Amino acid sequence: YIVEIPFQSSPSAARDMMAAVVDNGFVDNIATRFITVEYITYTPFVNYFTAHKFFVEVAPGGAWLAEGVVKNFRVWTSNMKATTIYDFHFLAFVIYYCVMFIREWYREYQGSRSLLKFIFDAWNFIELINLLSFVIVFAYRFVWWGYSVAKSDAARMPPTYQNYPTALDD
Repeated sequence: YIVEIPFQSSPSAARDMMAAVVDNGFVDNIATRFITVEYITYTPFVNYFTAHKFFVEVAPGGAWLAEGVVKNFRVWTSNMKATTIYDFHFLAFVIYYCVMFIREWYREYQGSRSLLKFIFDAWNFIELINLLSFVIVFAYRFVWWGYSVAKSDAARMPPTYQNYPTALDD
């Protein structure tokens, strides 16, 4: 069985619905095996969404095992243009250092005819790991921008819709 509290419900109405669920025996110590509570909150002054997912499972021996997952995320909006400009400025430096790293590596290869000698130097290895982590972070950032732009209508605050935007659950 599923009990869903509508998106437009007030907090007091939601509490009343949950009290009715418990009072009517929907949740008990005998037949209940799994309970999940999920909701998303929005904090406007920092432009953060927080997805809360709490699970309670009753093990075969009768133990109640509780687990929770809380994830904070932002949706890119046009208000974040200054941050985006800064990100692209930083990306330009990362690309510059990647090019310089490859040039040094090529110069070392021309002198020693060994591709691995340059990488096995401890500082060069650390620099490679650092550059790779920057590139991976920027790749994630571009994916985040893509998702945010695709879902920007659903994340607009204050909302213009009457039902919960299920597109934000992806």
